[in-house]
Amino acid sequence: MLFCKILKHCFSFETRKINSEKPVVLKAFTVWNENLMLSMTPIKATYIEKNNYYSIQKPGWILFELIPVIRQKEGNHHLEWDKKKQYSLSIKQIGQLLVTKNKAYDETSNFLITYKTQLNEKKFMKINKTAQEINLSITQDEQQENQFNPFKITLTQAEYITALELINFSLPFLIGWDALYTPQYSDNDSLD
Repeated sequence: MLFCKILKHCFSFETRKINSEKPVVLKAFTVWNENLMLSMTPIKATYIEKNNYYSIQKPGWILFELIPVIRQKEGNHHLEWDKKKQYSLSIKQIGQLLVTKNKAYDETSNFLITYKTQLNEKKFMKINKTAQEINLSITQDEQQENQFNPFKITLTQAEYITALELINFSLPFLIGWDALYTPQYSDNDSLD
């Protein structure tokens, strides 16, 4: 019976609240280079109430955005939001990306993750790893990668590992498992 109270409490807010009733806010992780910014944002799962229980309406995903940057002499920069490229990773594609973590330092490898958009366009995320750096690119044409691709960013090993760790940490939020734990009920639940 207490478990039902926990679920009701967890799902009673649009954004789950923790301890002091503050909303959970997931911020973007960003990496900059000379002419491009990579932004990686976790998008949480959404829920729907059905009869007497709650269900995940839509699982979350990780949104990757590559945004061109115009640098100015004064040291300022301008982001060209209208020219950005986006790539959404579902849970399955996140698994494909996390597999690359085990080989991050000791091996040179190439990975290609593809998906189709709602408009049935194919998109490619390509990861080329060398001993010192990782090149990440997003294209809509596999052949475009062989040509000059302005949507390619170089990450250091540390930036790449940080991004993968953040993705790994975000998994419970993406599939709704974060709603299973509520600190104020955890002690009482162990008594059932």
